[in-house]
Amino acid sequence: MRGEGAIEMEHYCIHGLRSIRIAIAILTLVSLPAGGAVAANQINSCTTIDLPGEYVLNQSILNSPASPACIFITSSNVIFDGAEYTISGEDTPWTYGVYVYNPVALINVTVRNLNVTDWYYGIYYNNTGNATIRGNNASNNSNGIVLDFSSNNVLSGNITSYNVLGIYVNSSSNNNLSRNNASDNKVGIYLSDSSINSLNSNIVSNNNMGVILASSSNNNLSGNNVSWNAFFGIWLQNSSSNTLSDNNILNNGIYVIPQSFPIGAVGGSFPIGGIILDSSSHNNLSGSISSNNSHGIVLNSSSNNTLNSNIANSNNEYGIFLLNSSSNTIYSNIFNNIRNFRIHNSANSWNITKTKATNIIGSRYIGGNLWSDPNDTGFSQTCADSDGDGICDSSYMLEPGNIDYLPLAYSTKLIWVLVIILTGFIGALVYYFLIRKKIRGNV
Repeated sequence: MRGEGAIEMEHYCIHGLRSIRIAIAILTLVSLPAGGAVAANQINSCTTIDLPGEYVLNQSILNSPASPACIFITSSNVIFDGAEYTISGEDTPWTYGVYVYNPVALINVTVRNLNVTDWYYGIYYNNTGNATIRGNNASNNSNGIVLDFSSNNVLSGNITSYNVLGIYVNSSSNNNLSRNNASDNKVGIYLSDSSINSLNSNIVSNNNMGVILASSSNNNLSGNNVSWNAFFGIWLQNSSSNTLSDNNILNNGIYVIPQSFPIGAVGGSFPIGGIILDSSSHNNLSGSISSNNSHGIVLNSSSNNTLNSNIANSNNEYGIFLLNSSSNTIYSNIFNNIRNFRIHNSANSWNITKTKATNIIGSRYIGGNLWSDPNDTGFSQTCADSDGDGICDSSYMLEPGNIDYLPLAYSTKLIWVLVIILTGFIGALVYYFLIRKKIRGNV
């Protein structure tokens, strides 16, 4: 039988252990980040990331000799945050700043806020899906950002400059490229053997070549600003069923004389300029502005494409150049150039059936195209429109086999009178800025 002293000692021991446990629990709670989240893993040197989690670079890694990769990610469900630090290499062939790859497909890998320079590949995703590449700056690499056999990824808000290829997408589908700036590269954005990708609201400027789609189909390019590229703005080569809409393609192909470039493996050469369709079919080009380029729109050996509601304005050579290209449908466009067209060995449709709907200049029927020039002496500016339907009374023969049967009429005097009568001088002022400026290419 225990004495009172032993019982009292046991009581103190139990209470002491309980106090220790409580203290440990409090310390553990205090040490956790707000919200109970696990603290990010800190990275300060080249490494392999082979476990899920968040990793943050806490200093720059400069002139790294790492091979093949400085940051090698082999796990799904990883966030790598560069925290605006820089990973630079030594311009060694076949090296990677960030390499995301595993023979078993990876998902949900994010690389963000990183500066990566002087690698063969800046950021390279292979066999990866449902991932994000956001807010990075890839410069002075052979390839800035690459998606290879990777699908359902998002590339947003990245800057690529002074690379051979700014953004390269190869054999990949269902990716979204938006609000990226690809400038001062050999090629801004290059899609090869890739389909169902979306390129929206990107800036592609001051490259040798702007955007290339090679053997790629069912992609959507919309709202991109493509300007000041030496050879061309957008080039589709052997590509089909793509949609190009509401793009601004300005000042491309104006530095090279003569106004043509070698096609390489295809052989020969053809004009350069804003938008080029080369051996490409069943594409739709609409709502885009191609101005102040060498040529506005070029079709070479391309057929069954539809071009409507575009503006080809103030281009140095021709508004549209068709070379060995037939069976295309071209309607409701504005051509406002000193030389609006050149056609060689091509026969195309230049209007659709007269349809009651608002056309590109605001008239009430869609039919053919508006043919104007900066001196107000173009066919549409001088043709008769006796019934006032906005369609010229006579057809316009561009070349044999190329007739616009329903060219749009544009009578400055008649339109001004109607606008003033119907809307007053305020309406006339609105018309001046929204319509006349549009025709003259000042949108």
